[in-house]
Amino acid sequence: MTNPSDRTPTVSLCVPTFNRAHALGRTLESLLQQTFTDFELVVVDDASSDETPEVVRRFDDPRIRYHRNPVNLGLYPAWNRCLDLARGEYVTVYHDHDVYDPRIVDRCVAVLATHPEVSFVYTAVRTIDSAGQHVRTWAEEWWPAVAPGRRVARRMARRWSSFIQASTVMARRDAYALVGKYPENLGLPADMDMWVRLALVGDVGYIREPVVATPARQAGDYTFQARWVDVQALARIQRTNWSRAYAGHPLMLIAGHIWCPVRRDAGYLLFLARAVAKDDGELVGQSAPILATECLRVTRVLAWLLRMTPFVARALRALLPAYRSWKKVRWALIRRAFWATFSRGATLR
Repeated sequence: MTNPSDRTPTVSLCVPTFNRAHALGRTLESLLQQTFTDFELVVVDDASSDETPEVVRRFDDPRIRYHRNPVNLGLYPAWNRCLDLARGEYVTVYHDHDVYDPRIVDRCVAVLATHPEVSFVYTAVRTIDSAGQHVRTWAEEWWPAVAPGRRVARRMARRWSSFIQASTVMARRDAYALVGKYPENLGLPADMDMWVRLALVGDVGYIREPVVATPARQAGDYTFQARWVDVQALARIQRTNWSRAYAGHPLMLIAGHIWCPVRRDAGYLLFLARAVAKDDGELVGQSAPILATECLRVTRVLAWLLRMTPFVARALRALLPAYRSWKKVRWALIRRAFWATFSRGATLR
């Protein structure tokens, strides 16, 4: 399924995929129904072991280009393979389980065509459950339709999570060529590194209407799994993004030497607290060397207290039956003493 035309399409809709044959068909169908039709649909199969090739072959459309990696490269290497294969003026890396509104490509192209100073555009999203029912809308009505790139970069640098949904982004291929590819050694949050680099070479567009439906994360999803390596990578990304976003501002760079360690420690403690709440012994055990070597002294003390929480809880649970028995005995003794006193007083009268 190769596009027979040598003409360069306006848009390259790239869809990296791995073992999501059950959802990929719905995603491809929503993209082939776009009102904007001058695009190529590049499907990069990251060596799936399911029926992904058969799902793609079911769509008899000359705009589809199917590429299969000989071995599994991983998340961001597969995204970078998409950038290598893309030929359009504008490029997306859409997700293989999302459902796209028929107008999303048209609306994103309109922003980029109308505002040549914009390096990329993203949209609001809504989450859906396994039955396709609406769960929540993620939209920022107050955010401008076109924001200065440095403002976006600084906002991202101050945050511990991304306000840009990667599956909605459409960027200029020239902008990608200018800033380079997605980092492949920064774990799951590596896209935050990319958004800051792209924001520093142009302004950023935003579409407030949720034109993408993304399934809520479920246990077993790659993005659902908790890993210390991703939290550590997030701390490094924030430090790097701060340096980029505030380059040329000495006072803010000095402030970053205070803010970034404090924010890192807060993020580590929050992650540890979640691991403790889930009673995830493996993650709690992995925290000791990380917190001991990377965090401030106050954080290490708080982390020690958090790590002690499961043992304290188990000790309390073990003592609870004895405590309840003592309460019964105590109240029995109190009642006996009261009635004895009452009876003695009544006799004296």
